[in-house]
Formats: sequence, structure tokens, C-alpha cells
Amino acid sequence: SQWEAVTYHTLLYHHIAVQEAIKLDGEDVYRAVIMLIDMVGRPWLEGKDWQIPKWQLLQACPSEFNFTGSSKGFEGALGMSGIDGRFFLVALCEGNLCAQRPQALQPGHGRLVVMELDPGSGPSNAFVAGKMRRTSTCMWRTVKVVKLPIPYFRDYSDL
Repeated sequence: SQWEAVTYHTLLYHHIAVQEAIKLDGEDVYRAVIMLIDMVGRPWLEGKDWQIPKWQLLQACPSEFNFTGSSKGFEGALGMSGIDGRFFLVALCEGNLCAQRPQALQPGHGRLVVMELDPGSGPSNAFVAGKMRRTSTCMWRTVKVVKLPIPYFRDYSDL
């Protein structure tokens, strides 16, 4: 399914879902897709319809950070506000060096990618028949890549 992380945008009061790594139309690289989601109402308090999902996709933007394949993208994420009012998304790469096998299995080369949203221009991206249609230039820009020199980890699963 490639759905690997859920966190919260503390400034906009919306949830963020992260799709691990997919190939977008017209590109030769794989990127995570980071989605801002609005939970509509309080489905857990609304009686018999609690099983019906009540959410709305507000925004879907790819990461600037790219991957060489679909199986070792972002595996966990944490949203955090900076002291200057900016919002950052910290994403954990599943494989070492943010790579596919065999490089991904080299212990001691974990990575966190710190990103900030560039809202870009154009109408919001949308999903049509399960694929993202790019109509916006929005992108989660890489601010910093942080090394995690943990000597024995060959694979990471969440923050």
C-alpha cells in the first residue's frame, strides 16, 4: 500500500499522511507524497456511522528528496513547529543511506530528512484513478539530512 506514516501539522491542525515512495508521471525517480488531510467531524462520536471514513484531502505534494526505488522510501515521520513559527516534517528513511538493497543493508548509515513545505503555485494536485495528477508546483523541500550512525540497524521502521 506504501502508506508508511501519519503525523500532525501543529500549525494548521490537520493530519499528514506519507506515501513511502512512488514514481510520478514523467519522472525517472521515486518520491514520497506527503498529504495534508482534514478529518471531517468526529466519526468516533457520531453513532452507527463511525466505520465510515470522514476525511478530505487538502493537499498532496511530493518530496524534493528522491529515491532509486519504491521499496525503501520514508518509513516514519514526525511533524514539528520551529521556534520561529515554521513547520518542519522529519522523515525517517527505511533503508540505510536512503537506498535500495544492497546498499540499504549496510548498518550504521541511517538517515532522517528534515523538510519544509514550499507551497508553489497552481491548483492542488489530485489523484485520478489512483495516480497523482500534478497541477501544482508544491514540494516538500529538503532542509537538512541528518545521519544516524547506529551501528547495528539494517532497516528502520518508525520514529
